Formats: sequence, C-alpha cells, structure tokens
Amino acid sequence: SPVFKQDEQEIMSERKENCNDKRKREFAEAAETKEDGQPKKKSKKAPLSPEVAMLQYEDRGLFTTMEGGRKVVRCSCHNKPINPNSGKSEYERHFRSKGHREYEEKKEAAAVEQAHLDDFAAQEEQQEEERLTKEGTRRRDDAKADEPFRQRTTKAFLTAGIPLNKIDAMREYLEGESKRSVGHPSHLAAKYVGKLLKGEIELQKKELQLVKYMSIIFDATPRQGDFFALICRRVCLNAELKRATAGQTLIHCSALKGSLNGDTLAGEVTKGLAERGKTLSDVVAAMNDGCYTNGKAHDNINEASDMTDIMQTFVSLCISHCASNAGDKATSVTLEYFWTLVQKVVASSDVAKSIWKDITGFSWQNYSDTRWYSKYDVMENLYEKFGDIVPFVRRLVEEGISPANAMKLLQLLTNQTKMHTLQIELCAYIEGLKDLRVLCYFLEGDGTDMPFHVYQRLKDFKDLFPDGQMKTLPSVRPCIQAAIEWATRPVAEGGGGFTAPLPERARTPRTVVQIAEQVQQQVRNDRPRRERAIQGVRNAVLAGETEAQRNRREAALLAAQEREETERATLAALEDEVNEQGDHPPLTVDDWQAHVVSVVAPAIEYFNERMFVESGDRFIATELFEGASVFNPAIAKHLSRDEAMAKLEKLRHLPALNLEGDDNIVDKLKRGWSTYRQKVLMVHSKFEYNKDHSAILSWHYQQYLRLDDELAEDSRRSKSCRYCGCRSRQCNCNSNLRHYWEAAQLLSLVMPSSGA
Repeated sequence: SPVFKQDEQEIMSERKENCNDKRKREFAEAAETKEDGQPKKKSKKAPLSPEVAMLQYEDRGLFTTMEGGRKVVRCSCHNKPINPNSGKSEYERHFRSKGHREYEEKKEAAAVEQAHLDDFAAQEEQQEEERLTKEGTRRRDDAKADEPFRQRTTKAFLTAGIPLNKIDAMREYLEGESKRSVGHPSHLAAKYVGKLLKGEIELQKKELQLVKYMSIIFDATPRQGDFFALICRRVCLNAELKRATAGQTLIHCSALKGSLNGDTLAGEVTKGLAERGKTLSDVVAAMNDGCYTNGKAHDNINEASDMTDIMQTFVSLCISHCASNAGDKATSVTLEYFWTLVQKVVASSDVAKSIWKDITGFSWQNYSDTRWYSKYDVMENLYEKFGDIVPFVRRLVEEGISPANAMKLLQLLTNQTKMHTLQIELCAYIEGLKDLRVLCYFLEGDGTDMPFHVYQRLKDFKDLFPDGQMKTLPSVRPCIQAAIEWATRPVAEGGGGFTAPLPERARTPRTVVQIAEQVQQQVRNDRPRRERAIQGVRNAVLAGETEAQRNRREAALLAAQEREETERATLAALEDEVNEQGDHPPLTVDDWQAHVVSVVAPAIEYFNERMFVESGDRFIATELFEGASVFNPAIAKHLSRDEAMAKLEKLRHLPALNLEGDDNIVDKLKRGWSTYRQKVLMVHSKFEYNKDHSAILSWHYQQYLRLDDELAEDSRRSKSCRYCGCRSRQCNCNSNLRHYWEAAQLLSLVMPSSGA
C-alpha cells in the first residue's frame, strides 16, 4: 500500500543517516587518535602573519615595527604588541574591545573636525576674495597666486614660534610689501598647518633614512595632562664646510590616553620611531631623568626588542636632574624656617612684591618648584639684599599683609642670635652650592661636543671637595667672626652675654629631615579620625553620589586636609627648634665650621655618591664620559699609554662600541692609540666649548676626510706608513683611525642631560 511504501522509505532513509553519522564519528575518532592510541591535540586556527594582518586591517589602526629581527604588529589604540599567534577571530575580538572602539571613535571625530575645518577654510577664503574684489585691490584671477605666499608665511610664523593670531598685527606690512593677501589666521591654520605637518613628517622620514646612528630623549609630565615628547639626536655632516654637528629634532609628541606608566611610555617610544621608519635596533642610547616610570619603560623596550644584553640600548640618566636634586638636600632648621615664612608672606601677595620693589629697586624673584635651582636664585637675591629685609618686613607688618607670619618673620630677623645664624647659613648655602648650580646648567646644554667635556667638569667639581672635605668658603668666615664677637660680648655692652660651656639642651637637636619624618608620622596616625569625619559629612550632605564619586571626593578632601596639617605642624616644629637652637649658639670657629658643613655637606655627598661611587645610578655614565674624554685632543695629548688604555676600556659600557668579534670598536681603538696620539700631538687648539660647540667632532671629521688621500699616497711603491714606518700592506694604522671617527660619532649621541 502507499502508506507501507512511505513508512519503508522513511525507515531506509533513517538507517542511511545513522550509517553516515556512524561513519563520520569513526572517521573523526580516527583523525583525533594517533597510531599509538593517544588522542591528538585539537588543531588551532592558523595565525595571521604581520603582512596578512596589515593587508586586511591596516585601516583599523595597525602598524608594524622591527623588534629583535622580526616584524611585530602593534595597534595605535594602546601602542602595545599584539600576540603573534593571533588569528582572525582574535583580531576581531580586539577591534570590539572598549579601548579600540574609543580609539576609532576619536579617529572618526578627528576626521569630521578636519572636514569642518576644510569647509571653514573654503568659506574664509571665499569671503576674503570677495572683500578684495569689492575693494578693487586686485582681480579675482590672482587668488591662486596667493597660495604659495600664504603657505610660506604660515611656515615662517610656525618656525619662529609666533602664534598665527599675531598676523593681524603685521597684516598691513605683509600685504603692503608683498602685494598679496595674507588671509585670516583661522583660515591659515585650517588650510596649511596640516599640510605643513605632513610635509615635515615626510622630510624627517627621508632625513632619518640616511642616518646610521641615532639616540633618543623622551619624557612625559603629568603637569600638562600627561603629555609625552620624543626627541631624536643624530650626527649631521657638511662636507663642503668640513663640519660635523649633532642635531636634535622633535619626532613625536602626544597627549597620553592611558595611565602614565612604563607600558604606556614604551608603546609611545615604539610608535614614534615606527612613524619615522626607524626601529629600536637603530637607537644607540636613550636619555631621560631617573624616575621609576622611565626606568620601567626602558625595561619594557629592551624586553620587547628581544635583544641580547650586549645589544641593548644604553641608558644615560640625567645628571642635571641629579645636581638639582642634590641642591634640595642642602638646608638647615633656621634656613628652612626663614624660607617657609618668606613664601607664605610674599609668594602669593602682589602688594608685598610691590613693596619689595619700592624698597630695593628690583623686582621680586619668583619661585618655581619645577625650575632647577629656583630656590637658590631666590635665596641669592635675598642674600644680596640682606640689609633691606628688615625694613621690608616691618613695612609688611605695618600694612597688615599676612600679619601672623609677617610678625614671626620680623621676630626671627630682630633676634640677634637667630639673625646671625640665618646670615651664616644663608651665606654658606649660596657659596657652597654655587659650583653645583653652574654644573647643573652647563650639563643641560645640547652642544655637539658636550660628551667630550663632561668628565673634566665633573672631575673639577669633585676636586673642590678632596676626600669629602668642605671647600673654603671665604664669605662665611667674616660672618662667623661677627657672630662670635657679638655672642661673647657682655649684655651690658650690647652683646649676647653667652659664655662657654653653655647649659645642656633639653632635647637632642633635630634636623629638617627628622622634623619632616615626625610630622608625617603624626599625620598618618591621625588619618583614621579624619577619614571617619569626612565620611560622616559626605554621607549626610552628598547622599546622592555614586560610590566612585564619593571615593574621589573623600580622597581629595583627605589629601587637602593632610597637606594643610603637614604645613602647620612643620612650621610649628621648625619654630620650636629655631628657638631651642637660638639659646645654644656656637661660640667657637670650629663649632661654626661644623655647623656650616652640616648645611652644605648633604648636597655634596648626595651628588658624589651617585656619580663617583660604584653603586651610584650615574656611575656607569660617569665612566663612559671619562672614556669619551680621550677624544678631546687637548686631554689626549697629556695621557700616558696606561692611562689611555684604562680610559678606553671604560667605553665598553656603550654596547655599540663593544660588539662581539671583529666588530668590537674598543679593541681597535686600543690598537690604534699610538697612531691617534701622533695626530693629537700636532694639535695646539684648546677646543673651548663656550666658543665652538662642535669643534672636537668637526676635527675628527676633518681627520677622517684626509685618510683616503693619506692611504693612496702611502700605498705607492717604495713608500712606508707615515705613522709606524711599516712597508707592509697589512698595516692597520689608517683603518684604526677610521674607527676613532666612528666612535666619536657614537659618543656624541650620548648626552649627560635629558633637558633637551
């Protein structure tokens, strides 16, 4: 029957499907089982190669860098490398992540904004043309002729660092002399700035492609919204003038989106180099300050580059930062108390500054907590006008400016014991730190020959304090004599009436550091009480806040309260200690000398320990600069062979000079020392840095340019080497001198400061 046939067909069809399923399962099991019966590992999707990934997703923000001899794919959303084993699904998952979506949204917003700027520029240009045509200044046909002039004008203003809105002030002159229309500043910014930036980037790419060696300087600051800057330093040659100089160029800057940490900085460095067609392997050295974030960035860079220890980038920590930090270590209780009161009374008062100018005839020296030795500059100004300070403070008290603090300052200055102590400490501070301040700002320079002069300046500074002894401070001795004379004079004669031995102190004298530690401990101990009080007020007043908002507000309020309490408690502790020391002044020259040393010595010890002690964080850089001093002919001519060999050995700290095998430049420098010394003995110039910042490197370049002619002349028949007298063709004098030029280029890229 038809029903039976239909059931039979369904049964046959079901049996066939079951048979097929069984065969599929058996085939799958066989495929997943090895010959020994063990299960096979499940196969993974093949990863995308960097080339394929860039071909498919280049418009999604991907870019490649060469790291450790292989291509690495990175994404612009975080500048971090993408797992090389990632397949298509992993890339798609990354593109769906929150961070990448935010990056693409910002990219689209920037494109829309640029489109609006282009439209605005077109409208401005049209309005300008209509205005000029209406005025009859020129014909509409001359509009295109204005384009080159406007672009050159925009470039000139940007190159000079002049804001484009200043064009309005120069419009009459520019248009009158050129007979061209300058245009509106906003039109110039919208139409030409982007083009000029692209042109500058392309120019940098072409220049850097010709560069054999380069170094980088980078830093980021949270003060300006986590802003990052990357600077490239490379050697530039002028064969016509026979000059060699080291130039520095800003190649990358950005406002950081993520947190300011080592991973973020390392990603920005890698991205900045990749944008200019360079990789980490092209970098000889890197300069920056010694903060933890920069150190972590270097660790990440070297780890990502997968380079061996001998090929890793040399890190030169900023010596100027170290010298500035050392200056902050010089202080004393009376000096710190005086400084704190001065800042509280004068720093935020324009009236007080005006009174100072009326009395002294000079403007008040403002203090900046970011400028090196800014405190020193203010103190020096006060020391030079020390006689005007008392009348100035009396005037402040009369005017009612910061009455409580001004009165404390007046009491300090009118107490003879405290005044003498302050004058001696201020004099010691200025005279003791002067050389350190000069060294700090000298090392900040970016001159080509700086690496060849650094060690001599460091050595001269160290020699001022032989064996840790304080140098002579001529201006301090008269102040000490006056203080002793007043203190030991009887009260009836207008003196202090102090006699030795003085009564013992009620407590052990405290330093500024000890006072700061005690105050911080007190503030930390009182933190739980403040947190409870803040939380109670916030819960009552701002009950509608979210948990995150409440935590941020409470943290900010707690920090403000603790900062205020720290300032109050520190000032009170300093005042107590100043009063205690005022009752026990030094009465002998030796006692005063010991007191003066306690003011300045911490700064000198801090600097020397980091520069000249093997455990110091700048010790390796100091040794490298000592080796670089050999390339200064004025120093090299006075070195014995043993001294030269010891200095050249220290150049091994720079990986680029200490490669393995036949490429080791240090070994060749040692073999060529005798030849090089013959060269420097013929030099009579002192190579003064303040007159010519690139004299030494240019001298090495000039010697290098002569080597081909010397080799051709010495290779003639019956001729011998002009340096060693050898007639063999295996003489290496000429080739060794070439390595001195190569080493000089590499060393000129290592700077003692990151303040570029």
